[in-house]
Amino acid sequence: MVQFCYHSLTYLNDLANGSSLWILDIQMNKLHGKVPDTFSPHLEALNVNGNQFEGLLPKTLSSCTRLMDLNLGNNQFEDTFPNWLQNLSYLEILVLRGNKLYGPIVELKSEYKFPSLIIFDISCNNFSGLLPKGYIKGFEAMKILDDKVHDSNYYIQTGGLIDLDRGDFVIPRYDDSVTATIKGANTPFAKIPTVFVNIDLSGNKFEGDIPDVIGELQGIRDLNISHNRLVDHIPHSLGNLTNLESLDLSSNMLTSEIPTELANLNFLEVLNVSQNQLVGSIPHGKQFDAFSNDSYMGNMGLCGLPLSLQCNSNVPQQQYPSSEAEDKFGFGWKPVTIGYACGMVLGISLGCCVFWIGKPQWLVIIFDDERTALLHFKSELSPGSYFDVYKCPRGYPKMRTWDNGTDCCSWMGITCDSMSGHVIGLDLSCSGLVGNIHPNSTLFHLTHLHTLNLAGSDFYGSEFPSQFGEFVSLTHLNLSYCGFDGDIPSQISHLSKLQSLDLSDLNESLKLKETTLKRLLQNATALREILLDGVNMSLIGSSPGPLSKNCIHLEGKIQKQGNYNLKSNIKRHSMQHKIQKYCTFTLQPKP
Repeated sequence: MVQFCYHSLTYLNDLANGSSLWILDIQMNKLHGKVPDTFSPHLEALNVNGNQFEGLLPKTLSSCTRLMDLNLGNNQFEDTFPNWLQNLSYLEILVLRGNKLYGPIVELKSEYKFPSLIIFDISCNNFSGLLPKGYIKGFEAMKILDDKVHDSNYYIQTGGLIDLDRGDFVIPRYDDSVTATIKGANTPFAKIPTVFVNIDLSGNKFEGDIPDVIGELQGIRDLNISHNRLVDHIPHSLGNLTNLESLDLSSNMLTSEIPTELANLNFLEVLNVSQNQLVGSIPHGKQFDAFSNDSYMGNMGLCGLPLSLQCNSNVPQQQYPSSEAEDKFGFGWKPVTIGYACGMVLGISLGCCVFWIGKPQWLVIIFDDERTALLHFKSELSPGSYFDVYKCPRGYPKMRTWDNGTDCCSWMGITCDSMSGHVIGLDLSCSGLVGNIHPNSTLFHLTHLHTLNLAGSDFYGSEFPSQFGEFVSLTHLNLSYCGFDGDIPSQISHLSKLQSLDLSDLNESLKLKETTLKRLLQNATALREILLDGVNMSLIGSSPGPLSKNCIHLEGKIQKQGNYNLKSNIKRHSMQHKIQKYCTFTLQPKP
């Protein structure tokens, strides 16, 4: 067994090729490149979660017939779904979350289709097409209700067996671990209870309907299919999932009514069907009486408690053609004009009221979409308790104050506009955030942000999302020491209102191209501060020439880049910093 966690290893070929290796746990390191294509045939567990591996998934794993635990999550793998794993009859854990996997899930014709699987997590990728109905039907281990099999007092373990191939050698027990989105929050499990049966398909591009066969998986505890493009109704068969504790179907395009069968799920603690197109009466009784408005927001056709809209008053108005409107209602354009004028007066009065007495509570409801986006962003990350002393000498997990039942404007780290109520400031610096920010993250739904500070987070060396360039109202952006990797996207130059930008890094994993820097300084005419400490600027030519029509005051450390020092034509020195007035950059050889 080889187990290295939270280290900075740079290679593992020799480890993976060990002929007697049965467990390889190298999660949460800074390993990069491609995963070796040769593994021990005795391998039972492989965990490379939270590294920087890229390329294709290693197909040689299909020959590891003893494999029980495979966790390739939170890397940069770019491939299609590994259907060549479906014949591994002992595989219990398959985690592919947080990569760049894409395309439809194609099922191979086979007698076995993941028969032992109890954890199936492919969330936060770019899978498309229909949900894998054939695989879901083949998840035989998830259909078991026997308490002796799914017991919370027992944990999923590898090893602990006598290996007949190597004599009477007893393989030590190894506790499998995983991080999963449970009840809306990223939850790390140092040990995985056998009772934990989970399917997470969220954050992809799946289309079509939800197959009825999911209702056969009666052992499942957590089901998350949120943030896809699913349509049609919620299957009544979900009412058969009597062990279900968390169900998230939010942010799809589901229609029709919420099945009354769901009210019979006695263990259901979390329900989220928000941001769909559901209609009709909300079921009541048992667990449903405990759910709040957040479970249903964004469905204009729903009625009944806990919503304020009662079903007996939700009578749809008949629509008439515009040519018949005057005849039916008995008024023409004059009353409409009068109503428009009155509405304008009322709007101005309301604005003054908000200005003088603050934002009324009912107005908060209008902006529930921003609160939903914040809560989903919270669920995408792990608000951990570990803080790098160098980055954050005084860290605090601010997201712990984010509560479903309160106004998001009262949450720690959130600033709202006193007039409009929109979220305009997000400060989660030194909050211990861990995970990946994906291009489809709900963070990018906060389009009114003026300030954004995520400094000191640990994003596992994930790529710098180009969607940061969509925050066109930003004046202050701080992404320092976040662990982003690769090129700073050219879209950052779209932030024309920027006054302050901090992209400081520790290990030069971020790269800045000359064209990106030029465009940024040309477009961001209000920019007065830029910090690029530790950013790799070796791609900037030896004489890039003028970077801005107007000299811009920039402040920060001048970093050594390769064999060159980055200098400006005008400079003043202080004790630890250099304050410059940049008109042009030149790269001069080190003395």
